[in-house]
Amino acid sequence: MSRRLFANDDIKLGEPSIPHRDNSRAKMSTLASAHSSNQGDPIAKIYRITFNWIEPIAAFLGAMAAIFAPKLLAPATPNAFKAYDERLRPIFAQIGGGWLIMVFNDFVTLRIFPRNILVWRCILGAGICSDIVYIAVIIWDLGWQRFSNPTFWTWDDAFTIISTIGPFLLKIAFQLGIGVKQEKAGKKDK
Repeated sequence: MSRRLFANDDIKLGEPSIPHRDNSRAKMSTLASAHSSNQGDPIAKIYRITFNWIEPIAAFLGAMAAIFAPKLLAPATPNAFKAYDERLRPIFAQIGGGWLIMVFNDFVTLRIFPRNILVWRCILGAGICSDIVYIAVIIWDLGWQRFSNPTFWTWDDAFTIISTIGPFLLKIAFQLGIGVKQEKAGKKDK
């Protein structure tokens, strides 16, 4: 088999991965230029910044809070947290573990397949499913009247709602193909 494992990867399945001295510099410069050049990038920068940096960092911080200090998440669902009990910590740790899957997929998988629209759609599609539930829980906790009217929001409400709805809408835009260019066969990574 000679399928590539990752984008810009010279290791092929079934072949030894011994680099050749004479062309290793050429391969390194090609790899560096492939990652540094955004010319012809099929994915808009707003998606890369949001899903390679902002969202995974925010999800990582949320996961760490869920695992180690669940009370830090109280602003996201203030009414529900009035009934918080320390015996719920294992459930919060499980939720944090789920968020770490999203962190890994955004921070690692989307970087391994930087130009593969199908991989990006699958990962962001999973994010949409998670966001729908998260937004529904926020609405459930705050009530539709408070959620839908920014004049009723506290600063915590505004942060939670905007930081959730913004990436959610970007995921939907990506799925609709806004700011996404389809590559010709042979150009996308496997």
